[in-house]
Amino acid sequence: MVLVIRIGDPKLQKVIAKSSFDDWSPSLRGAFVPPFAKINGNSASYRLNTTKIDKKLGIYTPRLTLYVQRVSGGYRRLLYIEFSAPKLIYGNNFTEIGVSDYSNLCDVLSKSLAKKGVHLSPNQLRYAEVKTVHYAKNIIFMDGTKPTSVISYLKKAEVSLRKKTCETKYLNGGDALHIYTSSRGLCVYDKLKELEKARKTEKGNLERDSWCQQNYVKEFLLTTPNTFEVLRIEARLLKRETIVKSLRSLGISVPDRPKLKDLYDLKVAKAILLSDLAELEVAMPSSVGGREPPDEYLAEVRRLNPDITPANVLMLLGEYMATEEVGVNATRRALGCTSRQWCDLKKRIKGYTLPQSKINYFAEMRKQINQFKLLNLDDYRGKVV
Repeated sequence: MVLVIRIGDPKLQKVIAKSSFDDWSPSLRGAFVPPFAKINGNSASYRLNTTKIDKKLGIYTPRLTLYVQRVSGGYRRLLYIEFSAPKLIYGNNFTEIGVSDYSNLCDVLSKSLAKKGVHLSPNQLRYAEVKTVHYAKNIIFMDGTKPTSVISYLKKAEVSLRKKTCETKYLNGGDALHIYTSSRGLCVYDKLKELEKARKTEKGNLERDSWCQQNYVKEFLLTTPNTFEVLRIEARLLKRETIVKSLRSLGISVPDRPKLKDLYDLKVAKAILLSDLAELEVAMPSSVGGREPPDEYLAEVRRLNPDITPANVLMLLGEYMATEEVGVNATRRALGCTSRQWCDLKKRIKGYTLPQSKINYFAEMRKQINQFKLLNLDDYRGKVV
């Protein structure tokens, strides 16, 4: 989450202590102490992140960025406070937070900021504007289901055809799926494998600041069955306008400039995650699978469609195999189909009855999001299935 605090007159402001100015990079003296530093272009930025000492002690702290922007009549100073709420409270985001943690979050965030020389009361933070918010749920599998299998299945969604500005990335050897635009993203990844990779480097990962939870999870995994798997789903709303538009489209009332108090809501988290999941499910081709081998699939197609011609049986078989082995988007690119040709092909395929998939990952993900049982790794410690 990213909160935005507007800083007033630089000579009178009391949010950022003068004694902390030199802790920032570059020093904040250029932003608050006359003569002010010259700005090249339209803005300048100053940063204060977690120190090496804090990391060594395992202390998670918010990332702070002060932007000084040139505007008509002078300058505007905005303080961005970026943090992970569960990491701030518990030191990890395997442990999920709920409505009961709200007051504690504001208190802990206020105290953490004070140690950095930024003085904002818990109440000021409750009414701080939100620029970016991530809603997430850890989906637990203990039945042998592997997150990589789920991700491989989800990759077949025809998402890029539904959003012209959308890009899709498959990260870390297929252990993560990132579907995003400049204002919104959906991330699905193998939480444990992401953490394992982060021990060497966080480059290319979907999650930042994994260092703070390494020891906790490493100790936990020593006492839990090998069948314990975690698939993490994150809906990322990256701009204020996107937050407002997305929530209102779901029938959730929100002000034009939502505050922390408006968005820290379980109802909102569930609605956003379920909406993104539903959109992904709609984008799944009807032939996606986990069904029979090609010869059995072919026989089942003929059984379900007695009047189908051999040519159309081959068309459906080819579409099935291409979807399973190559992927929808890659197949379309390889064929060089125009939008109209692709739509015509999809219409022909939809005219037939296809075998039902034996896989229903979406049902399990929906179930756990609807229940929204807050995950605590201690509940699974030493658990045998």
